[in-house]
Amino acid sequence: MRTETDGHLVLRVRAGDLAAFQDIINRHRAALVALAAARLGSLADAEDVAQEAFVQAYFHLPKLRKPEALLPWLRRVTERLALTLTYLVRRKWKRLRKANNRGT
Repeated sequence: MRTETDGHLVLRVRAGDLAAFQDIINRHRAALVALAAARLGSLADAEDVAQEAFVQAYFHLPKLRKPEALLPWLRRVTERLALTLTYLVRRKWKRLRKANNRGT
């Protein structure tokens, strides 16, 4: 059995083959979760970020200029989402601390 390249899987997804997208998820999920976990320090948050990265990837695959560059692209999407989550959590904590300081 021949292993398909990422580029070929992307082309199949663009043609409407959902099984090809599942192959992409199966191939890269662990790497994206590990990347997000390293950034976030939380496996649960990392799994959420990886899932969101795949959702965004599915809808934006038609815009991917180089299908063979799928993994670097997925990594950038994952890193951006992890950074966004980190920013939002910090911002929320700052607001909570500020509110708590006003209350005392």
